[in-house]
Amino acid sequence: MKALKIHQPEDIRLEDEALPALAEGQVRLAIESVGICGSDLHYYYEGRCGNFVIREPFSPGHEASATVLEVKAEHCGLRPGDRVALNPGHPCGQCAPCRRGSSNLCEQMRFFGTASTWPHSQGLLRQFVDVWPSQCHRISDDISFEEAACGEPLAVAVHSAHRAGDLNGRRVLVLGAGPIGNLITAVCAHKGARVVVTDLQDHALSIAAAMGAAVTINVAKQAEALAREVTAGGEFDVVMEVTGSPKALDDALPYVRRGATLVQVGGFGAGVQLDSLGLIMSKELNYLGSFRFTETDYQEAVALLKGKALNLAPMLSATLPLEQAEAAFALARDRTRASKVHLKMRG
Repeated sequence: MKALKIHQPEDIRLEDEALPALAEGQVRLAIESVGICGSDLHYYYEGRCGNFVIREPFSPGHEASATVLEVKAEHCGLRPGDRVALNPGHPCGQCAPCRRGSSNLCEQMRFFGTASTWPHSQGLLRQFVDVWPSQCHRISDDISFEEAACGEPLAVAVHSAHRAGDLNGRRVLVLGAGPIGNLITAVCAHKGARVVVTDLQDHALSIAAAMGAAVTINVAKQAEALAREVTAGGEFDVVMEVTGSPKALDDALPYVRRGATLVQVGGFGAGVQLDSLGLIMSKELNYLGSFRFTETDYQEAVALLKGKALNLAPMLSATLPLEQAEAAFALARDRTRASKVHLKMRG
């Protein structure tokens, strides 16, 4: 089979890879569409994602949809030809976090497309993959493979919303209008929140508006707009920090009510200094992390897709063939032109 492999920064190659025999209890999938995530961009352009450094030829990719090819699992309900959204995580189910329902924090998690383990956990930018039946969620013909591949980032958004608690009637500030930020916006709006989104790019903010934001603010051009919004409507109950930018957080916290909830979704780099730590203390903010998603979150994300509860079309920027991977990564990196870019894995 063909698989895309990163060898070093900006060196990605389409290579032949052996296809092993399908193991008992597993399902073989033909990958249809793979979304390019921010972590994939880091791996491609930098050879690393945070502390996770590529040490062997590495296939990125963890946002995927597929078609079932072969089933070696009894009574799993899957048949060849089924169209599925693929949960890239497979928790152990036995460790303490799994037992308490926090499978996203599994101590033995196997997750496609990460260099955090050695050998690396190869990703889904390949033609075929073998998985456990529990990772496959059937979709109907009226859901595109690109929409289904968004099941993973949508699950991240669902988990973040759960971390914030009841959102009905809440004023929510989303910092960052990238794919995750805009999916969080859509989920929060669906749950009854009034959502304000800030970013530095007009194109990204136009997508946020189309996905449910009541107000969008380009903080590079409208420095006083956030203050005016608070004067008109009141301080925010919830902040979703999706940029990973300390400045974005520092600039936003003066507009958050006392006792509010702050959910940290974006990853800060090493050596980050926050000037706003004093406000987190003096306003007694509930500062919560949000990491990946649980199996229940993924199920909810797929249910939202099946029910057509959210319109993902505004963020689906382009789908390119596998052979144009370099162009796809370049487009996905350009926030002035694109949001979510997919690679089509089959002709």
